[in-house]
Amino acid sequence: MEISKGKPGRPKKSESTIKSETIAFTVTKVQAKEIADRARAIHLTVSEYCSKAILESGIIAPFTEEELSLKRGLVGMANNLNQIAYRANAAGIESVEQSAKELLREIKKELKKFKE
Repeated sequence: MEISKGKPGRPKKSESTIKSETIAFTVTKVQAKEIADRARAIHLTVSEYCSKAILESGIIAPFTEEELSLKRGLVGMANNLNQIAYRANAAGIESVEQSAKELLREIKKELKKFKE
């Protein structure tokens, strides 16, 4: 009586688990050492570490074109207001200076919120 054995060795990987693509990116020597140290600390290869870091992390999307346009408008308004406050101060108009500076503070506060 014969017992049939399959092919010797490890079973073949499925198409979805075969890693066939290479992605290269450039880092400094210090960054490369840091990445290698972090990977070694958790017993992963650099490739496995980078794959997990990229695929499992969330990436914050950059500003939309509309948000950038809004930011440019606010920055321009803040610059103009700052110039008005400077001229009012130079001419000795304290009332205009105070209200202009208050408006400038509010605009800057809005810009800080926008950054977050």
